[in-house]
Amino acid sequence: MSTSSGQIPYTIFFAYTKPENYSGQTAASELLIDLFSKDSVKCVPLVLYPFEKRCNNYLSSFIKVFLKQLTIISNLKELLLTKKVILHLNLGQSFWSFLRIGAWYFPIRVFKRNLHTIISLHGSLFMSWREYSLVMALFKFILRTCNFVTVLGERQKERLSDIGIQPKKIKIVPNACSLSPISEAFIIQKHSDLHSVNLLYLSLLIRSKGYITYLNALEALSKMKLTLRVNAVLCGLVTFQANSESFGSEEDKIAWIASRIKSINNHSPLLRVEWIPGASGELKAELFKNAHIFVLPTKFPVEAQPIVLIEALASGCSIITSRAGEIPYTLINGSAVLLDDPNELNLTKEIHALISDSNRRVALCKEGLRLIEGPLSVDSHKITWRKIFSELVSS
Repeated sequence: MSTSSGQIPYTIFFAYTKPENYSGQTAASELLIDLFSKDSVKCVPLVLYPFEKRCNNYLSSFIKVFLKQLTIISNLKELLLTKKVILHLNLGQSFWSFLRIGAWYFPIRVFKRNLHTIISLHGSLFMSWREYSLVMALFKFILRTCNFVTVLGERQKERLSDIGIQPKKIKIVPNACSLSPISEAFIIQKHSDLHSVNLLYLSLLIRSKGYITYLNALEALSKMKLTLRVNAVLCGLVTFQANSESFGSEEDKIAWIASRIKSINNHSPLLRVEWIPGASGELKAELFKNAHIFVLPTKFPVEAQPIVLIEALASGCSIITSRAGEIPYTLINGSAVLLDDPNELNLTKEIHALISDSNRRVALCKEGLRLIEGPLSVDSHKITWRKIFSELVSS
């Protein structure tokens, strides 16, 4: 990283939470590690493991997390002893997350007072906290210890300014994804002369993320007159601890999903639904590549800027989603169908319309490609972060 005085040797320590299920926070941090490691920057992960709830054996889960967390000790020692360092802290947004991070962060701040620190916020939970609540007070205290805070959009920046964080220390950095964007020619080929249309939902199976709405819409479609065969994929992990469907157990939830899909598949020979319990790597990339319509009817109360939507843009998918969080400020210029109310009726109507309108799908995808090649590109993401790191070590 260079300044006006020349090259400065540094090591970047990336502290982030890594749950067993997919996490956008984890993906964002690991993308930065990958990008800057390729530039021969020494990147050291400080992986924080949350307590994963299980409905029957809490003691076993606690011991497992405690033993895994011991792996951070040697990296914390290196952070403390290395002279030229930057700490990038991807901050979870809960009282327990603050305590878990504070247990090592504040002691290190005491011994390393000049530590260059950036805190990144990838969720929107803080947007709903009461001004004088305990969690908000602790949140503000942590943010005031850092040099810069990064957020995903203007609404989040405005909220931080409202609670007293200096605007000059707040940086807006949209998400990016590791998938290479397809070409406009690929988009046209992908959506032309089809005998079938592929739908994809890919997210955690949490009610507020919209998977039940998606299944309801598919059931409604199966009872309608379809001009093309529809292959629908429900891809996601069952997250019982985040469940809001009042199932008695994780097994009950799995059985309900399987039963619902079987019922939908019995309605029409032109519509088939498949459930894939989670995907990553090549399988995930292949699902996006094959999908014509990506569906995320989210009402998630702390939605921010889902990385899956950016991955869908990069893969030439037409998108149907909602106006939750920073989504309407991300998918701009007609790059997606944004539902004011992502209920079953509205979702069914939009899916049915897009199935038979390849020209509209292509138009959406072309606008999405402009975003993924511009402000949401990996190159733009890397340039923005390089400027932030440079400004930090120059200050």
